[in-house]
Amino acid sequence: MNGKKGVIIAVVLVYIIVGFFAAQYIAGGAYFIVNKTMPADIAIDTWMRYWEAYGDDPVQHKKLMMAAGIAAIVVYVAPLLLVLLATRGQSRSLHGDARWASASEIRKAGLL
Repeated sequence: MNGKKGVIIAVVLVYIIVGFFAAQYIAGGAYFIVNKTMPADIAIDTWMRYWEAYGDDPVQHKKLMMAAGIAAIVVYVAPLLLVLLATRGQSRSLHGDARWASASEIRKAGLL
């Protein structure tokens, strides 16, 4: 594995780990919003605490899963789509597309 691939793999792994904790935090806030309550005292473990307390209730289970899905989309799917869209475009040439003009192009431009 060369240096560039190693750096990319390390960055992706760090993003996945940090993203997990960010998703936990966002899921906690999303759970409050899905329940139409004011998000207060949100911590990284908020979603897990509510999962342990209300995960058996079918209505709250659905809301908890919805909050987790929202967090996953915000943390993982949306940035991935943005990266794919940003890298998908036409690659620009490094030094432009300069070339020598042909004789007919010079005459057409009125330079001769």
